[in-house]
Amino acid sequence: MPPFPEFHWITVSTPTWSAKLNGHDPYAYLKDVLTRLPTQKNSAIDELLPHNWKSAINGET
Repeated sequence: MPPFPEFHWITVSTPTWSAKLNGHDPYAYLKDVLTRLPTQKNSAIDELLPHNWKSAINGET
């Protein structure tokens, strides 16, 4: 267990807020990124960052 339980909250809330700040639905963003992450090439990982992200399902920006 991490030394501070709030680290769990920070881990989840940071991508959520970043998605919101970039105009994305946080649930759709997290679902898409977690689905694509295992097969994403290392050289293209920046495509999954909130400010670069486009949904693989419907091209949402």
